[in-house]
Amino acid sequence: AAADDLTRLVGIGPTLAMKLSDLGVKTYTDIASWTADDVEKFDKDMKLMGRIDREAWIAQARRFAAG
Repeated sequence: AAADDLTRLVGIGPTLAMKLSDLGVKTYTDIASWTADDVEKFDKDMKLMGRIDREAWIAQARRFAAG
C-alpha cells in the first residue's frame, strides 16, 4: 500500500512522520490499529511524553482511513 501523508494528523510534522515511517508506520490504518501496548511502546521509544493520546492520533487516523 502507498504511504499516507501522516502530517495531516494534528501533532505529526515532517520529522516525526519520517521517524514513524522508519519504524514501519506508513498509513493511517497503521496508526488506527494501534493497541494500548503499541501506544505505550511508540510513546516510550520516540519520547513523545503522552502526545499520542493527548493529540488523539488514533481517532484522527481512523477518520482519515475511513474517508
